[in-house]
Amino acid sequence: MTPQIDVVAAVIVRGGRYLIGRRPEGKRHGGMWEFPGGKMEPGEDVEAAIRRELDEELGLRLLSVDPTVRFEQVDSDGRFRILFYDVEVEGQPEAREHSALRWATAEEMEGMELAPTDAAFVDLRRGQDAERAAAEEPKGTSTQGAVLRFLALVIGVLIVIPTGIDVGIGLTAGWGGGRGWAVGRNLVIAALLLTFAYSGSSASPNMRGKPSHTGREEAR
Repeated sequence: MTPQIDVVAAVIVRGGRYLIGRRPEGKRHGGMWEFPGGKMEPGEDVEAAIRRELDEELGLRLLSVDPTVRFEQVDSDGRFRILFYDVEVEGQPEAREHSALRWATAEEMEGMELAPTDAAFVDLRRGQDAERAAAEEPKGTSTQGAVLRFLALVIGVLIVIPTGIDVGIGLTAGWGGGRGWAVGRNLVIAALLLTFAYSGSSASPNMRGKPSHTGREEAR
């Protein structure tokens, strides 16, 4: 049985954008975009492999590697296990092995042709970025929205009660003096206010699905 080979992928982020490279034409998945990296050589640890690959592919100097594996996937035939790591680097990248380089957000990569495993990682990271952005939302925003909905509810109720009394009087004594138009207007305003108040409390949290991509390009 052929032993499984580990492949490291470096996740480099600057200003919310990820560094990716386009695979050269003529290789498997040529023309597709991927995160930089490559096969670990015998005797190498993760940091040494990433340091070598970044120097060879991009001319970058590795500063640090987060030891946490951010994403892991075995290719379709089981030969390679691809491990994604967040890294910090120094320098400006050069396309030494890729046909092109690009800094792209997770949202922008959604519309790009990525190699299969890289696409699966981006699916995961996109959801994580959305959660992080929601967590960093100003604390006063949700409180302000709750106050506005409460005021809308109170005002809506205060309109509905006297309007209901007018309806009762109108039905027994007959409408007159424009009272019917005023009642209709008040009911519309009350309905809008109550709808606004209710909409904020009934929203359900977003659910993130698992990445559905499978397979992996030829080892980098």
